[in-house]
Amino acid sequence: MALERSVKWHGSLVARLLLEARDLPLNDSVSDWSSSLLSTVYQASKNYDIPLAWVALSAFLVSIERSPRAQEVVMDKGLQLIRDAAKRTTKHIEVQETLAKVLDMISTGDVRLSLEESQKWSGILLPWVFGKSSSDNTRYSAIKILSCNLEEHGPSSIPISQGWLAVALNEILGSIKTASAKRGPQPKNDKVKTQIDQSNILFAAQTANQLAGAVVNLAGKQLVTTTDETFPLLDLLFLEPTIKESQERYCI
Repeated sequence: MALERSVKWHGSLVARLLLEARDLPLNDSVSDWSSSLLSTVYQASKNYDIPLAWVALSAFLVSIERSPRAQEVVMDKGLQLIRDAAKRTTKHIEVQETLAKVLDMISTGDVRLSLEESQKWSGILLPWVFGKSSSDNTRYSAIKILSCNLEEHGPSSIPISQGWLAVALNEILGSIKTASAKRGPQPKNDKVKTQIDQSNILFAAQTANQLAGAVVNLAGKQLVTTTDETFPLLDLLFLEPTIKESQERYCI
């Protein structure tokens, strides 16, 4: 096992160095390298071997930067592997940033994600946008991808767009409550302002819950025709605040 890991580590490192050598001509095998590197990223993340996943991912990024054919192969066969790696590496900022950059690179140009893939990615993209641990680069890539998805699929993306608003409101409310708790009791002359703030918070919370309910309603129409394992919006329904509504209605 240690020998196999060593081979994958050094192989990924050599591949990156060769791909970074701009004076070396590319050949048709780069797309094969890309597939092999992505497989290593997936397996390493599955085993929570982050150092190996990072070395392979950095080489994988260079491969798709240099080879349009590699991008096509990844769009055709590799999205699930990238998505699984993203789910398993949420605590590793650099890995998440690179995965976001990879998806940005392959899905916001002439080729876009399908509606089903857009739905599958929504539960990952939204935390990338609003997560407190997300880097600016991760957030930028996620917003760009989500915008392209909404632009490409229009009304069919309603659950995603309403989910986006619900998650945004939920995060804003959380920040306001945290800031309010840190300030402590307000002076008497601020009593009216405090009441107005509390009223606005309550209204925003109600709006977030209504949006969450709308997302679950729209997604539920599709959920009854498929299984939990293949339902493309499942990850979205597991986000706050939609998860509460989802559990109450569908016991997921």
